[in-house]
Formats: sequence, structure tokens, C-alpha cells
Amino acid sequence: MSKLIFSYTIAVTNSSISSNDANFVDIIDSRDIDFDLEKSISNGVIFSAKFPHIENHKIENVDWWGNYIYIYFERNKHLVREFCVGFFGDIAKEPLFIQEVKHQLSLGWKQKIAEIDEINNQRWLEEERISTAKLESEGRVLWFDAIWIDKELRKQFSQKDYQGGFSDELFEVLKSYVGEGHCYGYVGHIGRTIQSDVAIEEELKKLGLTHLQMSYWITSSDGRHFMDYIESNSAEFQVEFIKTNINRIYNRCLIYGHKAHKGTKFSTDEIELELKALGKLLPEKEIEYDEGLNAMMNMIANTIKSEMIEKKIDGKAKEN
Repeated sequence: MSKLIFSYTIAVTNSSISSNDANFVDIIDSRDIDFDLEKSISNGVIFSAKFPHIENHKIENVDWWGNYIYIYFERNKHLVREFCVGFFGDIAKEPLFIQEVKHQLSLGWKQKIAEIDEINNQRWLEEERISTAKLESEGRVLWFDAIWIDKELRKQFSQKDYQGGFSDELFEVLKSYVGEGHCYGYVGHIGRTIQSDVAIEEELKKLGLTHLQMSYWITSSDGRHFMDYIESNSAEFQVEFIKTNINRIYNRCLIYGHKAHKGTKFSTDEIELELKALGKLLPEKEIEYDEGLNAMMNMIANTIKSEMIEKKIDGKAKEN
């Protein structure tokens, strides 16, 4: 026996999501439905005389957890288009929008169901534990930063846990930026490993940078995006990637630490030209993210494939 959780949204803006969107949910026992679920998912739409509120909506995504099947319908933007709302517009207070919300509720949708909230909390907690266990087993420095729900466990970690492979001297410079955690930059990236930390500090030290100069890149957006592409790769791959691109990292340390830098891209470009003219920058090549990105995509594909195989095996076991 399984239960189906349906989710449907009427948008108030052209942006991807808004807190003013009208979100609807429902939960239905699979034994009560009057349609073929597998065929409906395959066709991308449900036809049901018994449950008119879930009929004719385009299915955007299907997910499952335990005995629950999540069916997400495509976000409805027909009123947004009707009112010609721009990206930052909002029709939440329009009488027609309010009327549409009331209509959907009259059809059978609900805006809150306690059972669904409880199921989601259980799911998030389980997925959080799986995620943190995986990150910890991989040796990610900030594996505990994936903890959001288990607040008691989260309290066990302090600022010192953000040090990772950085020396005491470098971390002393980073402390004020790290604060209480959940910070940005490379230093706040969940993909960090002890080895990647050590490689960055050691390689920049060889090039003559001070810990303060290193911190300019380690706390930057560029540092974070650099890590985005290799976060799922092995520590060994990360180290080689860092060494290959160390000249670029060195240059960004000098640029971001320049006294005239104003925190803008224009400022970065301007100072880069100035330092290049003075011969202070090292030769660098365009970062080749492909190898790291391909490795990450292969890992994701293999994970999805494994989950599908497990699901099929588990399903056959239950049938038998």
C-alpha cells in the first residue's frame, strides 16, 4: 500500500519561486484512485472523475520516499501571463488571483496537511543523515554544514571545525570571516577536503604570499565557484586541479587584495590590467572545468542508476 502526495502551485510572478505563490497539496491512498498511475505518469497527465482537482495538470516531476510517491504538477503561470507580469511583478493581491485560490480549494486542494508536513520532516531528517554520513566518509571538512534539521547535533560543532587542513596562522586570519559558520567563499564550501586546504596554502606559500593575501581568494566568490566544479571529486583530483590552476588563484589573491579593489567585477578587471602592465601577475590559462565536471556528472549518473536498480530489486523482492 502506498500513498500519493500531490503538489501544485499557482504562480504570482515570472521568477522561479515566490513566497507569495499559492501552494496546494493533497494526499490520496493509492487504493482509492480511479486512474492507472503508471500510465498517467507515462502520459504526463492524470484524468480522474473522482479527484477533479488533480485532473489535466501537466506532471513535471515524480519522486518517491518509502511508501510515498510524490507527484509534482507544473507551476501554473496563466494568471501571470494574463496580467503581463514582469520578472519582479506580483499578482498576489489581484482579486482574480484570490478568486482562483478559493476555486482550487473548493475543488479539493488544501494549502496545508499535517500528515504531509510530518512525512516531509521525517524524509528530510533521513536524507540529511544519509548526506552527512556520505560527506563525512568522503573526508569533506564541512560535512556537518549539511546539518539543518538535527539542531542538537549541529550544536556540537564550533568555529574551530572550519579550520580543516589550514594552518593555525592562516585560520587565525580567516576566523572573523568564518564567524559562527555557514559562511561563503572557498572556506565555506562543503566540498573542501584536508588535502585541498593544504594544497592551496602550501602552493601559495611557495609563491611568496602571506596568509592575509591568501585569505582574499579563500573568502571570495571566485574561490567558491572554483570549488563548485570539483566538490564531488576525490581529494587527489582536487589537489592536482589546484596545482594546475595555482597561477590563476595567486593572481586573484593579488587582485582582490589590492587597496583599490571595490568588490565589483569592473574593479577586478581594471586592477588586473594594471597589475598585468606592471608585470606582477603570473601567466595563467583558462580554467578547464570539463574534467572535474565530467567526473561529477558520471558520479551523479552512477548514483541514479544504482538507486533505480535497488528500487527494481526491492520491488521484485516485495512481489515475491
